[in-house]
Amino acid sequence: MDKSVLGYYKAIGQVQSAIANAATLDDALQGGLKAIVQNVGAHMAVIWYLDK
Repeated sequence: MDKSVLGYYKAIGQVQSAIANAATLDDALQGGLKAIVQNVGAHMAVIWYLDK
């Protein structure tokens, strides 16, 4: 199996874990985004909230 495919599976598992272990929606979003950033090699990421 290709290394990039394994990386995607690792990221999915880490996002699922972050969501499952989060106490709040904000914790889940931050943990999930952190897992994605770490697995794609990004330096930063942003969560945008829609104001109503």
